[in-house]
Amino acid sequence: MYSINKNLNKFVFVGEICRIRNNPWNKERIQQWLRKSGGRLSRKERLLTKEFREILSVANFNIIEAYFVVSEGKELWDSIGKGAGTERARRLREILECFTPRFDKFWGQEETKLLKILEYLNSQSKKIGTVVSTICVLSGIEGGDAYLKQTPVHLVVSSDKKKDVIGWFSTMDNRTDFVLECSGVASSNLNFLSMVLLHELFHLILRTNSQIRDRIKSISDENKQILATLSRDMSTSLVLEELLVSSFIPEGYLGAKFFKKKIKSASFIKEKNGVVSFVSARQFSAYKLKEMASEYVGARKAIDDNYLFSIIEVIKNR
Repeated sequence: MYSINKNLNKFVFVGEICRIRNNPWNKERIQQWLRKSGGRLSRKERLLTKEFREILSVANFNIIEAYFVVSEGKELWDSIGKGAGTERARRLREILECFTPRFDKFWGQEETKLLKILEYLNSQSKKIGTVVSTICVLSGIEGGDAYLKQTPVHLVVSSDKKKDVIGWFSTMDNRTDFVLECSGVASSNLNFLSMVLLHELFHLILRTNSQIRDRIKSISDENKQILATLSRDMSTSLVLEELLVSSFIPEGYLGAKFFKKKIKSASFIKEKNGVVSFVSARQFSAYKLKEMASEYVGARKAIDDNYLFSIIEVIKNR
């Protein structure tokens, strides 16, 4: 289930240095990764980063990154050639090769960390499987074990910042892979990795139930004015889905039950300069819904309109 793909990690490394990947930790990653890999970029490397960005501004970056998730070797470069053009594929390969000496200096340290994380996640397989079974019940879906076995999880580098743990899905050719950017996580915070993984799996499993998915869409459409205040970047249906999942894990009841993560007390949602903190909104919802979440898990109930409308009421009355 868990794997460490060196080529994928190299692509992430170069993508961050070239400032083409969109994540909140780019500044910290560039500073730390350059320091660990030999210092400031040379003039040649700076020119290569510019060319790398130019190529990927034309080719679809997300699709290219997805190829690195699902393929290796000749299959990888054949796929990129078909998707982005043979000449662009050739130059991308050459640019990545130019960064290999720098990456190898960095990789020697990070691979060891990722191997320890892989060992930890394997040791948690039984607990993770139990939580996935609970998530399947909440999602009205059978066959929890299949989701664990059928979803490859790729471990990827991150910065050493405590909160720099990012999880995302890549879907291509009827296959779904999960990427966990996590090498900088402290040994004392490894439980959080399991919760991030389970949070994302909850999204994936929930979306396989078309009835719940449709109700999330419908209820979010009916309550756009309430939900739209929480995020400028996400659709209202995704906002509602995030609040739902977070009310169980990591902020909510399943995080407390299985990982002893305290549900943070929250009496309001934080704002700064008129912008809502969505992290605070997730914490607020998890705190307000903790008894209901416990009831649904204990009674083995699937998410229904009652739960979804309760989320709306929590936000409406904040």
